Amino acid sequence: MRVGLPVGLALVLLAGLLLSGAFERRTDTTTVMAPGAVLDTGPLRYTVDRATAEATTASGGDVWRVVVHATVANPTAESQPLPDATSGQLAVRGVPGAHAAEVELVEAGGPTSALLYRTNVPPGATLPVTFSATLPADYRPSDRLLVVVCALELENRRVLDPDADPWWYPSDRCFAVFAPLSVRSGG
Repeated sequence: MRVGLPVGLALVLLAGLLLSGAFERRTDTTTVMAPGAVLDTGPLRYTVDRATAEATTASGGDVWRVVVHATVANPTAESQPLPDATSGQLAVRGVPGAHAAEVELVEAGGPTSALLYRTNVPPGATLPVTFSATLPADYRPSDRLLVVVCALELENRRVLDPDADPWWYPSDRCFAVFAPLSVRSGG
């Protein structure tokens, strides 16, 4: 009789886990890639090479400005827009630590600000690109920076206009690159 109660509780717990979906296959996938590997996000392909960090003073106080140096290629036959600061496609995180930030500025092939002008990558072109983000003053740079680039999915998320043209949205499939990080003096 004493054995029946623990076994019964274990069976109830197991049934609860099964019914809640605890053993279902994960649908969010992050693939760790080496620096220099091609990250195929759908309409664009990125290659993350390295990153720099520099302590600086901003309007809110001292911060770390990090810049990821990469290339972007457009394998399609149409011009493709670079992600903007609100896309949620690009992020960085200090290693080690929990300091994370979404990318604030994307610049390709020169000093054009994606915050002011949405920059497009011409068909068949490969351009140098930088992603910039700000980490707090208590961030302590190491020899690498985690860069996350999420793939895009072409879909229509407009509930009130189901016949609208689809758009590229970040998916749950992401790439993580531990980019070599160098610290610049200045600020």
